[in-house]
Amino acid sequence: VTVVGHCLSAFGLGLFSFSFSYFILRCFYADEDTKTPFFVQLVVVSVNVGSALILTHNAPPLEIPARLAIGFGTAYLVGALISSTILSRRFGRVFDFETTRFFVRLGIATGLAGALSAVTVRLVPGPAGTDFALGLMVGGLVFVGAATAMRISEIDQVRALVQRRRS
Repeated sequence: VTVVGHCLSAFGLGLFSFSFSYFILRCFYADEDTKTPFFVQLVVVSVNVGSALILTHNAPPLEIPARLAIGFGTAYLVGALISSTILSRRFGRVFDFETTRFFVRLGIATGLAGALSAVTVRLVPGPAGTDFALGLMVGGLVFVGAATAMRISEIDQVRALVQRRRS
């Protein structure tokens, strides 16, 4: 099992919180507020550093990259929660039913992809890099399959873009 495969699987699990956090920060920029994102990012960096110290303390060296990726995802989840709370207080209810539904479906798709990618990396023996490549393929296919099954429309937009470039 390679360190890279585990690390990418851990980043896959944190992809949702990272994406959600940056989506929320764009709302502040749209309101021409750059101070709030700055202070939120200070919290994110602090949580990231703190979680890195906690998660890697006495950790085996080969586990450190994946643990850092988990800390990264955790830090961005904290940032997203803080940002969405500030937005809700400033503008009232920020997320309607459709937006909440989108993020729940996106969270499920990325969680499934990250988890199955991690399982694949753990179970596939072979030459260095084989588990990484297979884990990446499984994670990508599971994400696209889950997103398609849950009717996340952005997947169709990406497919259309790829098809246009192929023709």
